Formats: sequence, C-alpha cells, structure tokens
Amino acid sequence: MAGFVERHVINVLLGQSVDDRWRTLRFKAPIYAWRLGMRHLLPQVFACITTRGRKTGMPRYTMVEHFVYGNRIYIASGFRDEPDWVQNLLDDPTVTLQPAHGEPIKGRAERVQGEDDLQQAYQAMRVSPIWVPWLMSLDIKPKVEDFIAKRERVYLFTIQVGGAQPIAPGRELPALEDDLRWVSRSAMLGMTLGLALRWRQVRRKHQA
Repeated sequence: MAGFVERHVINVLLGQSVDDRWRTLRFKAPIYAWRLGMRHLLPQVFACITTRGRKTGMPRYTMVEHFVYGNRIYIASGFRDEPDWVQNLLDDPTVTLQPAHGEPIKGRAERVQGEDDLQQAYQAMRVSPIWVPWLMSLDIKPKVEDFIAKRERVYLFTIQVGGAQPIAPGRELPALEDDLRWVSRSAMLGMTLGLALRWRQVRRKHQA
C-alpha cells in the first residue's frame, strides 16, 4: 500500500493528474489512511502537518514529505506558494508536524533563504525519489549552485527540532488523530464474521 500511495502522491506533487477532483482525492488518500489508523503503512518520509487556516483560524491538515538533517526538519511545496498550507504558514508560522512513524513536533516553520541553509537543505532532500523531477518542474538544474541562485522559486520551510520559539498558550495546533479507526476495525470484524458464517455453511453442507 505504501508504494501505491507514494506513487500517486508523487503524481499529485508534480501536477500530473488530468482531473483536479481525482488529483484532490489521491492527495487526500494518505490523510484518510492516517485517520483509519493505518499511518504505519505509509512511507517513513511522510508526515502530516497542521497549519492554521488564514481565513478560518481552524486547524488544516496536509500530508507532505519531510527530511531530517542534523537538528532540522525540512518540508517543501511542489507548487511554489500556491498550496493553502504554504499561504497558511506565511500568515502564521505555527505548525505541528507528525511523522508517519514518529511523535508530533510543535514549533514554528521558517522559510529557508540563506545560502548555508539552502546548501544543507539540498543535501537533506536529494535522497527523495522526486527530487530531480521537482527541481525540473521549477526549471532548476539538479546542482546546488542553481538551486541557490533560483531560491525565489523554492518554498522550502524548516522546523528546528527542540529549538523552536515557545508557542503562546492556546496557540498550539493539534496533531491529526486516527478518529476513523473504528471504521477499519468494524470492517475487520465484518470480514471475520462473514468468513465464520461461510465456514459454518460449508461445514453443514458436508455433514448433510
């Protein structure tokens, strides 16, 4: 399942869907998997970030790839400044990041612009299978010099682990919960009961 989800999210990040509604559905698939209690099936590079809606003030959840390098975490936009989560962070940098295989991290996101920070981010993110296609989609050559020279095209954010500025009480954002876990459990229970009934029918047939 992880490979299926990752392949489709790659298509979404690079805008290769022919139908916006289908693209939206595919993009939200990991979110639903998370809520169903199956986040452990997602690739380790996946993380769910919570931002504050700039219009509503409500928590907004988005699945992204995250990369750890030293004491920093990096996340990047596949569509420059177009996604809502990017606009939300530019309006309010408060963020909660929860890796698919880790604990939530609460802090503030900062757009990476300095040359040293960009070099470090380049080293951290080049391990991604979509790194080169992502750079090409921004008309950036897969060279650190070109990456730095065209930094205005890159909406890359960092979250410093353990070093974020304190967040005011009541301003922290919640992590995404597996509030639909009961659905997957109910489905498993239904399958188990169905198999049990089928086995009972077969047994009676052979005994007749």
